[in-house]
Amino acid sequence: MQSSIKTGLICIATLAVLMMSRSVCPAASADNSAQHDLLLMRYDRVNRLLRAGSLDEAMREAQKALAAARRVYGPNAAATAPAIDRVAAVFRAMGHFRDAEQYMLRALELVRRELGDRHPHSIAAMNNLAGLYKEMGRYGEAEKLYRQAIEGQRALQDNRPGDEIGLLSNLAVLHMINTRYAEAEPLLIRALQLAEKSAERDWLTERMKLSTDRQQLEVARRMQNLANLYFKMKRYQDSEALTLKALDVCRRIVGDAHPEVARIKSDLGVLYFSTGAYVKAEAMMSDAIK
Repeated sequence: MQSSIKTGLICIATLAVLMMSRSVCPAASADNSAQHDLLLMRYDRVNRLLRAGSLDEAMREAQKALAAARRVYGPNAAATAPAIDRVAAVFRAMGHFRDAEQYMLRALELVRRELGDRHPHSIAAMNNLAGLYKEMGRYGEAEKLYRQAIEGQRALQDNRPGDEIGLLSNLAVLHMINTRYAEAEPLLIRALQLAEKSAERDWLTERMKLSTDRQQLEVARRMQNLANLYFKMKRYQDSEALTLKALDVCRRIVGDAHPEVARIKSDLGVLYFSTGAYVKAEAMMSDAIK
């Protein structure tokens, strides 16, 4: 029942790093602009190596990117933060959390000093560090950073719903880990409301169907996150109702054979099994693996 939340978290972390690396760039000469483009290529390579599990090679590439960023922007510039973050990401993947923490703290220090707390890059850096603290079991520190990030996000003039949704979900997952379900619920409800408003706005402005479908899938995922919480709270009827809604949305958009649909069917099968509806559970699980 946790797969949809974990997938969302991975996407948010990747988006945060991508946003920083592609946007934190000072006014530069043509030569520096070319250097910046080369750095982006290095960051992309580090990301690919991380996804492939080639951690030693990823670290070598990340260290090269950091050395280049320090040459181009200087060691104390906010524009160097994405390179620092790449090294931190590799340390984190290696399980070297203390090393990752030091690099993430440095990246956060640079963007905060130059851009302030209420800036997208500072918010992304806070979110990254909070995620690390959560992984380390340092839940109090993680919660503080998530709350600061949410406050900063809401203060932005361009507060994009997708960014706030991710932060709310991250804090909700932290509460769920600590069985603070009553505190997680309003966060996930708000995330679902934001997703629904965003999807409605896209429909009203008559954007491309692809954009509308993507927003509707996001709504379905947020339904599933809330359904997962209700499952943990043993509110099985509420969980079933939301899961069925999410299943209907996904079926209409991506078809019955899509992995996302299979995942929701699997969650529904687990729910039915937990409530003693074994025949329905078997039928749903069998349908999920077809």
